[in-house]
Formats: sequence, structure tokens, C-alpha cells
Amino acid sequence: NREADVERKYIELDTIWKKEQFLTFAEFKHRGPILLKGDDTQAIRELLEEHSLAVNSMLSSRYSAFMRDKIAELLQKLGKVTETITLWTEVQATWNYLESV
Repeated sequence: NREADVERKYIELDTIWKKEQFLTFAEFKHRGPILLKGDDTQAIRELLEEHSLAVNSMLSSRYSAFMRDKIAELLQKLGKVTETITLWTEVQATWNYLESV
């Protein structure tokens, strides 16, 4: 039934974000792996956007009422990850600029 489809999709997306380590870092001047890799980060941003849209769609479905709180929590977590990556890349860009000064 459709409720089972919503639950299956939720579990699939939740598991992906709990188990995978998506971010990859590059070395910077012998200081260790501290820079987010650009191509990988862009791919993660695209995946976050895709999954956020899917979760938002699940949240608006009438078949998700029985687990609406869990779905909303996942959407909030994906939003926080997106915000954190955005802030990290902004700080990283500024830091790279100031490092050369």
C-alpha cells in the first residue's frame, strides 16, 4: 500500500544519510585534510537537494500522516547539513583568500 511505500522510502533515505560518509577533504600545505573537495562537495549538495525534495514530497503526502514527525525531522537534518556545508565552504573560501595575504 502507499503508506508502506512512504515508510520504505523514508527508511532508504534515512539509512543513506546515517551510514554514508559523503564529505571528502583535501590536504592543505601539510596541515592535514582540512579543505572540502570542490567536485565532491558539489555532488553532495546536489544529492542533498534531491533528497530534500523527495522528503518534502513525502511530507506533503496524505499517506505519511502516521510518521509525519520522523519525516519532518529528517528534512530538518538535511537542511542543517546543507547549511553547514554552505557555511564551511564560505569560511574556506575566505580563509584561502586570507591565507595568501
